[in-house]
Amino acid sequence: MKKRVLVSVYKLLQKIVNSFGWQFELLKLSRKGPIWRDIFVPKAGLLMHLDLSESLDGSYAVNLIDDNCVQFLRDQMVINDGVFVDLGANQGMYSLIVLNETESKVISIEPDPYSLNKLRKNLELNGLSENNLTICEVAAGVSDGEEVELMLNLAGNRAGSSLVVDPGQVNKNKNNENRILKIKTMTLNSILKKSGVTQVSVLKADIEGYEYPVLAKFFGETDESIWPKAVIIEAHGFTIPLVGGSSLNLLFSNGYKLITHDSLNYMFVRNTSKGLLKV
Repeated sequence: MKKRVLVSVYKLLQKIVNSFGWQFELLKLSRKGPIWRDIFVPKAGLLMHLDLSESLDGSYAVNLIDDNCVQFLRDQMVINDGVFVDLGANQGMYSLIVLNETESKVISIEPDPYSLNKLRKNLELNGLSENNLTICEVAAGVSDGEEVELMLNLAGNRAGSSLVVDPGQVNKNKNNENRILKIKTMTLNSILKKSGVTQVSVLKADIEGYEYPVLAKFFGETDESIWPKAVIIEAHGFTIPLVGGSSLNLLFSNGYKLITHDSLNYMFVRNTSKGLLKV
């Protein structure tokens, strides 16, 4: 209780700092190495442990988040309160929002140790319990136990680390800014079974172009009763030939209806879902 009060006071102070625009000054600092700050992000309602040398963290620091996605998530979790699956959790902003605002169960899937450390720090900063949280330290894939190579983007966009971009080609850049991390995979179906999940309320999928293979495998081997009632997904057209298909077309073909989108993110609900929103 005491910790939650201290967090609330810190959030209030951070709001005052943000209102004067002082956070923008942090972004002017050198990007030669990590610049760690604990900053309140008002639109998320969360304290975040941010590295201001990273582009995504810099956006969060000045209260820039995926507004449409976050609002859609909030709306859908109110309607379909149950289980949220965060596929490509990164530092956990979506997972944290659900944990902070609902009693729902959260499955956070993230293979990168750097991002996992930030996720756990963010849990601590916000005084959130892990009782409703399962962290899966694997990459979602098309088989269980396969060793794959994750290309780590170390050029200021760690959130852009990918299984799709050819690591060998990327590592030929003159600054040699990318490295390879060998990780294990599990299918989404196996992850859910291991976590005791029998139905998904909302799935957020942001795994840098590898969404199609993971979801094609999932839809192909699971009963419709477990399929998510709503989906938030990032989609890049250039990855379609690399992975063999379009994740958006896959969702359409499996009974999902597009509700809204922004430049990269698309929000769907199943036509049979009580979570269907008016367009």
